[in-house]
Amino acid sequence: MQDGQARHADEAIQMLEQAAEQGRPYDAAVLDMLMPGKDGLQLAQDIRTHPQGAGVRLIVLTSLIQPGHAERARRAGFTAYLTKPVRHDQLQGCLRVVFGLQGSATATVPGVETGPTIAPTLITRHTLAEQRARPRILVAEDNVVNQKLAVRMLDRLGYQPDIVSNGQEAVAAFERSLYAAIVMDCQMPTMDGYEATRRIREQEQQPNASCTRAHVPIIALTANAMPGDRERCKAVGMDDYLSKPVKTDDLGRILQRWAPLSTPDHAPAPMPPREMTKTDARVFDASTMLVNIGGDVELFDQLIRLFLERHRIMVQEIEAAIKQADGVALERAAHSLKGTAGNLCAPEVVLLASQLEANGRLGTLAEALPME
Repeated sequence: MQDGQARHADEAIQMLEQAAEQGRPYDAAVLDMLMPGKDGLQLAQDIRTHPQGAGVRLIVLTSLIQPGHAERARRAGFTAYLTKPVRHDQLQGCLRVVFGLQGSATATVPGVETGPTIAPTLITRHTLAEQRARPRILVAEDNVVNQKLAVRMLDRLGYQPDIVSNGQEAVAAFERSLYAAIVMDCQMPTMDGYEATRRIREQEQQPNASCTRAHVPIIALTANAMPGDRERCKAVGMDDYLSKPVKTDDLGRILQRWAPLSTPDHAPAPMPPREMTKTDARVFDASTMLVNIGGDVELFDQLIRLFLERHRIMVQEIEAAIKQADGVALERAAHSLKGTAGNLCAPEVVLLASQLEANGRLGTLAEALPME
């Protein structure tokens, strides 16, 4: 993002014209209400009527707190109205909402028929708290058990989750909506997370000003945790990295880095402890899993039931791949089972699935262990 600083209204107009001539017009202007010569309201009117200023979003900073002052700013064409002193996180949040990266953004810029959208009402420090309360997070994950886990975790952390099942759907969702961050599984059918990330980054770099998109943080999600994974994720443009099984605390910590919540009020409430049954203890490390999901007993039971409903299908896919000597299908099916079992803290299932995944990858299907 390119920025510049003007000392007064006339210089601001000159910089606006120069930037437009160079093909790099300003997308927003932060104006102080009290300036030498023309004040912020007068400069806003000049920008609005200027041929190069119709699409510029206007943000006013003011120490004047008077009845009707915010309404005057709105009528002058300002998108946001912030009272001093303005904290760094408030200005950052304001810019994200102004550019439609967070919160509802449905109204177009006056005088512009196409292009990025902005929030329809005047943004203030009060509306920022509301807009930032539920940042939208896109989750690309093909496994329904892991989808359920991601939705519940994000909801409890204070985010609004959207779910897609492969990389192709993730790219399509990115094109039609604005997200604070994307959690991207690396291994998915149709299009994997690596290719989806490459395509998203390509779109962000498109020179056409009408479709330029700000950099959206992409967090890699992988069940492998192999040496070189981080480097591969970084090479395609991913910003951060999470390995399965995903813990609520780890997900919250990474999202707070890339898509911070306005306040810590949305931290998940502690859940009551749960006694581990004999069935749980035989297959699942229930105590560890409950720690990972923040003690959410209801989610624990839902995930176990969902896994038991679907595990037969996953096993059948593995058996069919072995019977047909299809190494690619075996690797894919075993990887899915491994990721699910990892999130459910079923270590013996993870071990077996990992071995089968390796058999598929190496083509040693004759050594594949039977599913019993």
